[in-house]
Amino acid sequence: AVFAQALEVASDDASRAAAIEGLGAAGDLARVEAALAGPGKTAALRAMVLIADRRLTDGDAAGAAELYRRVLGSPDDEVATLRAIAGCGRARDEEAVDAIGGLIEEGSPRVRSAAIAALREVPGQKATRRLVAVAEKLDGPMLVATIEAIGERRDPGAVEGVSKLATREDAAVAAAAIRALATIGDPSCEPAVWQAVEGGAEGVRRAAAEAYLRMATSCPPERARGMYHKLLGSKEAASTHAEALGAIEKIATPESLPILEKYLETAEGDRREAAMRALVAVADSVAAAGRRDEAVAV
Repeated sequence: AVFAQALEVASDDASRAAAIEGLGAAGDLARVEAALAGPGKTAALRAMVLIADRRLTDGDAAGAAELYRRVLGSPDDEVATLRAIAGCGRARDEEAVDAIGGLIEEGSPRVRSAAIAALREVPGQKATRRLVAVAEKLDGPMLVATIEAIGERRDPGAVEGVSKLATREDAAVAAAAIRALATIGDPSCEPAVWQAVEGGAEGVRRAAAEAYLRMATSCPPERARGMYHKLLGSKEAASTHAEALGAIEKIATPESLPILEKYLETAEGDRREAAMRALVAVADSVAAAGRRDEAVAV
């Protein structure tokens, strides 16, 4: 009531704005909506965000999201817009996906960054498809940030679109796409990541090899072993060999003997020592299986 009375008698913009935001903090949606049509529209948008925040805190995600979307539809104030974008993300509002996606394409740098972060939090394939579609229209750091957000969603539905981005000439973009595929981790990602290891641009191959190693470490042992073997057989993946050897030492199965013996022929220094440790571990596993002569040979 006091804020409403203050709004009636306010004679300057600052006092009027303070009263409107006070009404928002008090949860008086009707008076805040009335203020949207007057000179205090900016304050009213911020007040509406305050009411939405309160609803979200109280567990009314749907009610909060409806108010956040209204603020997104009236982008007259960047602060209110930023807060509404973040609110849509926290509310996990699928209905706001298209509006947020549009802000990634056309908003200010701060708004675009906030919109990417928000869509990272919204579940469902609709948000994934929107991010992939937006990525096709971006370049530079904003595209890299969008690709990272796509990867963190871990949605296999993004594999095709991200694989295309992995072929971009921009090394930073291609490397980001490869890392995103590794983060998604779906088996369908493996061919594109491996292709980048063997045939990617110079600035991409190392990132691709490390991404491939990261994929392997999250796979079941049988599949991971084959991936480690591929890394050890590739000169382009030399930066991962030490870790791949360490992983094989832990798995320690006879299937790794041929690749380890071949690798030992050319390995030097620490990698040679790592290869021998892996061979000993494999010999131990062979002995434990009762194949004494084979173990002694190794």
